Amino acid sequence: GMLRPDLLHALGDLHPSFIRWPGGSFASTYKWEDGIGPHVARRYHPNLIWGGYSDYYGFGTDEFLGLCRKIGTEPLIVLAAPGTRPEQVEYAMNWVHYLNDPLSSEWGKKRAANGHPEPYGVTLFQIDNEPMNNGFTPEAYAEIVNVYGKRLREIAPKARIVACGQKRSSDMDWSEKVIDLAGENFDILGCHNYEYEPDNYATGVARIADYLQKVRDYIGKSKHPKIEQAVLEWGLCRT
Repeated sequence: GMLRPDLLHALGDLHPSFIRWPGGSFASTYKWEDGIGPHVARRYHPNLIWGGYSDYYGFGTDEFLGLCRKIGTEPLIVLAAPGTRPEQVEYAMNWVHYLNDPLSSEWGKKRAANGHPEPYGVTLFQIDNEPMNNGFTPEAYAEIVNVYGKRLREIAPKARIVACGQKRSSDMDWSEKVIDLAGENFDILGCHNYEYEPDNYATGVARIADYLQKVRDYIGKSKHPKIEQAVLEWGLCRT
């Protein structure tokens, strides 16, 4: 399946309960339609967020779902959500249609033409990734979650929807506003934390634990106490 056997074996040995894809800030710019179909027809997209790393989209949607099936893990698809214009929302929702619609539908037929007639049945979807990196305020991102989340509820009623919490443990304001303003339209808050300062290395574990407890307590007292938490990015990096 065009996968390096040693990496495939290493991933399988981790026994991950899920794999999130596309990862990182690249997810915010990922053009999913350019990564399906014959490889010769796929497009080149340099990853400008990660210094121009070359991506020819050879590993796309169907390859990722194939990887997940090979190692028995659940896929978490990250939908690019650059704004709430109708065409932006439709582009994201069409990916959901491609993944889950029946063979008789327009997108089901396109999936079948690419060798996958049966719906993938994906149930985990994240609405963008670290939108603060792209200049969004928590209020603006909450509006995006409300628009995309409502559409996801309609077209994928079994889906569990992930919204982005804060990027650093010191910024509770972001998560609190997303919970208050958009808590009705997502199920899981994806929490991130990075330690950029060398002096923070030794205390990083205690800090993320404290941060998760604060978020948990805030959720419990909010109007949306059933929201769950997931640690989707965490690193003691640059130290």
